[in-house]
Amino acid sequence: MLNRRQFLNNSFGMSALALFPLLASCRSNSQISVAIHTWIGYESIFLAEQFGWLDQAITLKQNQNATESLEMLIKGEVQVAVLLWMRHYWL
Repeated sequence: MLNRRQFLNNSFGMSALALFPLLASCRSNSQISVAIHTWIGYESIFLAEQFGWLDQAITLKQNQNATESLEMLIKGEVQVAVLLWMRHYWL
């Protein structure tokens, strides 16, 4: 006889298996525009683009600073913005 935990685990597993074939339809072949600005920490992304290591569906749109990246994201010009968020701790 199944206990409650085993029943829930089995139910979750079976429902996940039933939905698994639907994941194939989640992939999109559309272009992804990425807003990015010049910063030393993002150099590896620029190098990946230069050497052709990025997926062909990814297009980098370079701008001057993080504010411009956010504006492009808000306006819907890009789907992704590369941003670094730093929290400063004051003593």
